[in-house]
Amino acid sequence: MLLLPQPDTQVKFSWFLALAVISGVIAIILLEIGLNLGWVYLVMGIIIGSAVFPLAACITWKKCSAVAAVTSSLVSVCIISEPACPGNMYSCTIQL
Repeated sequence: MLLLPQPDTQVKFSWFLALAVISGVIAIILLEIGLNLGWVYLVMGIIIGSAVFPLAACITWKKCSAVAAVTSSLVSVCIISEPACPGNMYSCTIQL
C-alpha cells in the first residue's frame, strides 16, 4: 500500500479559504455582468456533456483519432444545446 505524505492541516485550510474567496469573486463578477448561476450551470453542462462520448471513445476504441474526438465533441455541443436554443443556436440568448 502506497502511503502519500499528508499536507499540514493549516495548508489544507489555506487552500480551502483561497478557493472559497476565488469562487466568491468569480460569482460576483458574473452577477455584475448579468450572468446568473443558472446560466453558468447550463453552459457547464453543455460543455462537459459534449465531452463524454469523445472521452469514452478515446478510452475504449483503439482507432479513435484526435480529429474524430474533436469533431464528435463539436457535434455533441450542437446536439445538446439545440433544445436550449431552438432555431439558430448561434444567435440565441438563454434566459433562465
